[in-house]
Amino acid sequence: MQAMILTGMSWSYNRLRPIEEAMQTARQSYELAVEGGSDYLISGGHYVLGAAFLRQGRLDEARRHLTETAKLDHRMGLVDGNLVNLAWFARLRAAEGDVQGGLEWLGLAKSHPALGTDGRLEVEGALEELRAGLPEEQIRDAIDRGAKLDFEAVIAGILAGKEDGPGT
Repeated sequence: MQAMILTGMSWSYNRLRPIEEAMQTARQSYELAVEGGSDYLISGGHYVLGAAFLRQGRLDEARRHLTETAKLDHRMGLVDGNLVNLAWFARLRAAEGDVQGGLEWLGLAKSHPALGTDGRLEVEGALEELRAGLPEEQIRDAIDRGAKLDFEAVIAGILAGKEDGPGT
């Protein structure tokens, strides 16, 4: 329970506090999750670390943690978890210069029937970040292309280390 609370806290810190504080809470959350041995909590720990590393511009470390989250969520059958994770992979792709690919993955996540309320908020937040300065038609086209992607193929590509892989 303590790890779950700390995961939520680290997520809030990741969003609202200076990055140094966010990293400290994210690391504590991850360490407690590992001690508890719950894949669900470990996935959450990787998730907040990946988001925090992305905020710092440490893209390789962000990718490593987000990929671990994807692996655990996939193994546990947490489709909604991987849909939320796609929002962070979309941000990662954009940070690496592939904004269109990131928008496509947001289109995939946004159109998936398993996306829950929290996931929808995360996807919409990422969409706002990625759309800055782009023509509306270009955004709409990328979202439409993404809605036609195969979710399982994209996740398989991520798990295989091919973030720019299938369907993009």
